[in-house]
Amino acid sequence: MKRVILFFCLLIPFACKQVNELSDKAEITKFEVLSYTPTNAKIGGAVIEQNTIYIIDSTTLFPLQLIVKIGTNSTTADVLGLPDTLKFKDQHQSFDFYLIAESGVPHAYKIKLRPADSGAEISNFTLNANESLNTSVDIDYWNSIVAISRHNATFPLTIHPSVTISAGATFKGSDLTELTFASKTDVTVTTVVSSQGNEKRWRIYVADNSQLPNSKFELWTDEKNIDPFPGKGMGWASANNSVVQGTVRTSHNGGYAAQMKTDIQNIPLLGHQLITAASLYTGSFKLGFDFEHPRLMTNFGIPHKIRIEAIKFDAQYLPGPQLMQAFKKPEAGNKYVAENISGADTGQVWVELLHWSGEGELIYHGYPMDGLKVLGRAEYIMDGVANDHQNWQSITLPCIYKPEYEGIAPTHIVVCFSSSIAGDFFRGAPGSVLNVDNVELIY
Repeated sequence: MKRVILFFCLLIPFACKQVNELSDKAEITKFEVLSYTPTNAKIGGAVIEQNTIYIIDSTTLFPLQLIVKIGTNSTTADVLGLPDTLKFKDQHQSFDFYLIAESGVPHAYKIKLRPADSGAEISNFTLNANESLNTSVDIDYWNSIVAISRHNATFPLTIHPSVTISAGATFKGSDLTELTFASKTDVTVTTVVSSQGNEKRWRIYVADNSQLPNSKFELWTDEKNIDPFPGKGMGWASANNSVVQGTVRTSHNGGYAAQMKTDIQNIPLLGHQLITAASLYTGSFKLGFDFEHPRLMTNFGIPHKIRIEAIKFDAQYLPGPQLMQAFKKPEAGNKYVAENISGADTGQVWVELLHWSGEGELIYHGYPMDGLKVLGRAEYIMDGVANDHQNWQSITLPCIYKPEYEGIAPTHIVVCFSSSIAGDFFRGAPGSVLNVDNVELIY
């Protein structure tokens, strides 16, 4: 028995010494792009910043496939989760992987794309030691956004960041040495001017994933185009284009609101006369000319991972005087012609919580599709006959979930406002107006 005890007493200290000598360090010493498709993409070098590898992409041609090679230091035992080929579906996709030190300690890394330096970039945004507690900062170089995430943030929130901008660039206005956010909906806007005089508009905000971005509709690129903040396909969109511009900015309670107006519209060159309802929704828009299926131009839904109980918003609805619909007329060469019909116009609000399990990016036009579950839905109708929404009012709309999907978390949310419920059938009353403001998700 004594021999056995002595044997282990001798072995254990020796083993502990060996473990203690194993390094916790695991670092990337080299990163190389070996090849890429399409071959006409313009891929530059790579920059490593705080365990994120940024690959410089000057063309934004997607889908983009890269074959990369990394070199690591001598104390890196393994690389886990790095695919042989990086397949970027868009400029926002990223890839996570780990370096495992010889001691077993994991080090998380991320690979992202970054545009070439315009000369007017915010290249670094850091907080001091006290302010950085429970706080992370993410710079979206594609959309010129700095998102600050803080656990249980309280407002007003004042920070004192250290900001680095492109060489030779200057700030137009504030240099961002002190920022105060009065509430979680506040956005600070600043402009960086390159040494060549080119300007780039940057937005800084405190990220709140529980609410929709720009939910008070204060951010617009101009009076007819809502800002898709924080980026295309991640915020609000409308069907505005060079011909139809029914969704506009309007004043409300000392700030802005969104106004949607149905109209009768002649389409140049094509010879169509259409009834065009205006809409505002979470998602993105791509102009097309499929008049049989106009919804194919809308891509509904933005990322969202929490079930809501209801949605709250302020609204006003004023129906137009005469309901009309555009019909395809063989005698007019199959052109659409608008005609008066009986009835009254109706405004609509609808919400869907979605779970997408299919491959790639969600492309949802409001129709059933494989891989998509509509977990819950809510709809609100503003009846033009009753005409009881002429004054602004606050509306709370409960979301009803399907019991068969209990326990399934959403991946996306759709919130859609329309000045005419049947706008996708070219039916509505010219002059119908829906004003909305102050959207809030209730949990």
